Amino acid sequence: MKSVEVCLGSACHLRGADKIVQIFMQKMEEYQLNAKLYLKGSFCLGHCSDAVIVQIGNETLKNVTPENANVVFENKILPYLRGENNE
Repeated sequence: MKSVEVCLGSACHLRGADKIVQIFMQKMEEYQLNAKLYLKGSFCLGHCSDAVIVQIGNETLKNVTPENANVVFENKILPYLRGENNE
C-alpha cells in the first residue's frame, strides 16, 4: 500500500489542510482506492511558509489548497499509484 501524507500543523491547518484531507478522501472513494492508498496526517513537514504541504512518495508538494486539491489528486496522486512517478 502506498501512502500520501498531509501536513496538519498549525500553518497548514489555517490554510485548509482539513478540507484537503476531505477532498482526498472523497477522491479515494470515487476511484475505489481505500485498499491501495493510505492517507495519513502529520504534525509538521517542515515547510510552514509554503503550507499546505503534501508528501507523495519522495515528492514534497507545496502550496496545496482546497481549490487545487482535485488537480493534485488527478495529476500527482493517481500517477503515483500507477507507478508513474515517485516510487
